Amino acid sequence: MTTRFDMDDYTPRAKAYWWVTTAIGASILALSLAQVAALDQSTLPQVAVGVLLAALAGLFPVRLPGRKTSLAGAEILIFLLLLLYGPAAATLGAAAEAAVGSWRTSNRWTSRLGSPAMVGLAMYFCGSAFTYAQAQWLWPGPDAMGPRLGLLLVLALAYFACGTLLLATLIRLKRGAPVRPWQVLREHAWLGLAYAGSGPIAGVLHIAFGRLEFPVLFGAVPLSAAFLMGLHIYYRHAAAAAKIPAEP
Repeated sequence: MTTRFDMDDYTPRAKAYWWVTTAIGASILALSLAQVAALDQSTLPQVAVGVLLAALAGLFPVRLPGRKTSLAGAEILIFLLLLLYGPAAATLGAAAEAAVGSWRTSNRWTSRLGSPAMVGLAMYFCGSAFTYAQAQWLWPGPDAMGPRLGLLLVLALAYFACGTLLLATLIRLKRGAPVRPWQVLREHAWLGLAYAGSGPIAGVLHIAFGRLEFPVLFGAVPLSAAFLMGLHIYYRHAAAAAKIPAEP
């Protein structure tokens, strides 16, 4: 498969959008890398393991039928990186997942560079907002468990909305179609449910294992694998059902 970097099928608005969002996203990734590098030296291997696990999830992307997008299903791991190490680590994990997934599903450098930049941009700002809200509104101790899980649900939905809109807007601009955010979110509502479940699950794992970073990270692997397996089975059956002629 020949790789290529061309924007022949991009409208002028799509080209401008890609360059702006990719440049901002790349800057955010560089900032995140610098912030992670400034963490305690004993923490860096743990962050590296979390990012690696998220990237491994990108090796098994689920291509959505009839769409040019795919889903890798590492959100539980990414939210755990956020809870354990902060927005910068979660941003690197999200970008790593998107980079590996886009590398496997597309031969265009516009996708291989743009997807991780946009996903990283969405996670950094959503994760930073979550960290700020948690510091301002939640109190330490077991009594904050319920509010923290609720805040994680809000984070998951916000991350879904931001990431989906960033990527879907580019596709619509390429086609010359109008960008209607609410319509985009409605079309991907089922994906929002998957994100909504991932946030609280990551919170429960974090509460159960506390600061035991390696156990909680590896504990998320079978959950992510089960999620991906369920998607593969669902789309396989959906594709098979679409080929069956309707009864007269």
